[in-house]
Amino acid sequence: MKGYIFDFNGTLIFDSAFNEAAWRKLVRDKGGKEISDEAFLKFVHGKSNDIILEYFFGRKFSKDEAERLGEEKEVIYRNMCLAQGENFRMADGAEEMFAKMKQRNIPYAVATSSHRPNVDFYFKTLHLERWFSHENFIYHDGTFPGKPAPDIYLRAAARIQCAPAACVVVEDAPAGILAAQNAGIPEIIGIGEGKEGRELLRREWDIPVIADYRSVDFNENGELLFAD
Repeated sequence: MKGYIFDFNGTLIFDSAFNEAAWRKLVRDKGGKEISDEAFLKFVHGKSNDIILEYFFGRKFSKDEAERLGEEKEVIYRNMCLAQGENFRMADGAEEMFAKMKQRNIPYAVATSSHRPNVDFYFKTLHLERWFSHENFIYHDGTFPGKPAPDIYLRAAARIQCAPAACVVVEDAPAGILAAQNAGIPEIIGIGEGKEGRELLRREWDIPVIADYRSVDFNENGELLFAD
């Protein structure tokens, strides 16, 4: 049986607009710079805060300084999420998909570049304990390099006791797709909130792409069936 590993931000929740707005505010306030849409795609989505900060400010930060600035951005981001009320939720079809996976004992995990405060926030606000434990929700804890390094996907595969070659990854960002490829995971599915983003994934990476999880199902062998 295959194992499934999901990125989280932009993949299981469509929060890219809030992440982008929070980064724009931080970089504008602290560095007087504006961030282009292209820069977001190449240097923000899927990457950890320390890597993002180094790119936008052009220097390395101490661990404490990176954590402080990163958390300042995340506070802005989390407040934006909370302001959505009930509209801050999992992507369409995701809850039903995980219910099927649990019922059929299909192994799955999350591999996210988010840090612990955001993970705690997601568990509290989205009630993720319905589908996840902290053991199968792997986040960037500072003990391994971030995407596009393969480490987080290798760790996720080990947690669900699947060889990387037997895993499927669902991703929305170039850094995450590269991380999965670097981990030796042969099957990658793209997901995108907007039509333009989905077309870009298809064009740049030549992978199947879905809009959400409403059409997802599994055959008797636990293999994913989907249609866009």
